[in-house]
Formats: sequence, structure tokens, C-alpha cells
Amino acid sequence: MILQLDCCGVDGPRDYLHSAWFNHTTFAGGAFVPPSCCVLLNNDTRRPVFRDETQCQIEALLSDNATFGDDANVKQRGCYGVVVTRLQRYEYLTSLIYVSIVLQVTTYLCVAIGYTGCKNVTRSSAVAHCCIYL
Repeated sequence: MILQLDCCGVDGPRDYLHSAWFNHTTFAGGAFVPPSCCVLLNNDTRRPVFRDETQCQIEALLSDNATFGDDANVKQRGCYGVVVTRLQRYEYLTSLIYVSIVLQVTTYLCVAIGYTGCKNVTRSSAVAHCCIYL
């Protein structure tokens, strides 16, 4: 997801500084952020080619105190804002899906209630005539 959304961490690369992931990897090689937080040279998420992973790690540590602009090797944006923006973009579609689900459930409930009500009606009554259509 980080590769596709072009983001790093929740609020940015500094989110990893005190995480369990950071504490584990510092002993095994000194990575401060996952490689997916580094800027890509290609758009292939299956075989990503990173611009400069070493510089990315350095910039991740300095990200609070420096701005790198377009030349950054680490993604500066956090994923929370990116996800919220994308969800807001499709908010009308999500609302339409919810409304259609509620209408379908209501229809099924009405049919089920009508069917169980018709089972107890005798053939001679007027209600039985109406229940034929269910």
C-alpha cells in the first residue's frame, strides 16, 4: 500500500523512529524506515527500483529538521492524509452503496415477514388472495 499511495508511515517517516520495527532492524542492519518509504525510480510495485536507499535512510532521520523538496529520497507524506483524501473523493459512491444495501435488506425483510404472515392465512380469506402475489 505504501508503494501505491506514495506515502510513508501514518504521519511521515518519523513514525518509525520508536516503533518495534525500528528497534528490531537497527540491530540487523540499521534501517530506520522500510524500503517502501524510499522514492522509486519506476512504478513497478512488484520489482521496485529505489532512487537511493542509503540516502533515504539518512533523510528519514533528518525529516523533522530539514526539507528536501523534489529531490527527496524518502517519502515525506504520511499515509493517513492520503487515505482520508482518497476516501473523501469517493464519499458519494460509498454513500450510494450503503443506501442500496439498506434498501436490499429492507426488501428481504419485508418479503420474509410477508411470507411468514401468509403461511398462517386460510385460503378463503381476503388476505390469502393478496398473499398469492408474494
